[in-house]
Amino acid sequence: MRMANLQLLHVPYKGSGPALIDLLGGQVESMMDQLTASIGHIREGRIRVLAISSLKRSPLLPEVPTLDELGVKGYEAATFTGIFVPAGTPAPVVEKLAAALRKAMANESVRSRYRAMGVEVMDMGQAEFAAYVRADYQKWLKVAREGNIVIE
Repeated sequence: MRMANLQLLHVPYKGSGPALIDLLGGQVESMMDQLTASIGHIREGRIRVLAISSLKRSPLLPEVPTLDELGVKGYEAATFTGIFVPAGTPAPVVEKLAAALRKAMANESVRSRYRAMGVEVMDMGQAEFAAYVRADYQKWLKVAREGNIVIE
C-alpha cells in the first residue's frame, strides 16, 4: 500500500478458500492470492487477474503485467515452497533427501504437474535456497518493522 500510495482495508481470512468464496460471491472486491489456489478460477474465467506480484511475468499468464510494469516499481511478493528439516539433522540424511528431491524434480512429468498447478519450479541447490529464504525473511522483517506490524 505504501509503494502504490493506496489505502486498502485488509480483511484477514483463514486461507485462500474462504477468501475466494467471498470474491466469487461478491462480498469482497479484490484479493491477492497464490496462483496455486486461484489458477483454476482464472482459467475458467470466474476471476480476472489484474497483475502479477512477481518481478517478471508468469509463464502461466504471460499476458498479465507485473505490478512493477504497472508503476509500482520494485514491488515483489512471491511465495515459495521448499523442503525443510530440523536443525541438527545429520548431513548424510540431508544429502539423501536432497538427492531424491533433485531426481524427482528432474522428471519432466513432475515439473509439468507443478506448472499445471500454477507453480514455477526454481532450480536451486541447498546453499542457494538457504540464501533465498534468509533474504526473503529479511525483506519481510523490514516491511513488518516499517509498517509496525505485530503478531497478536
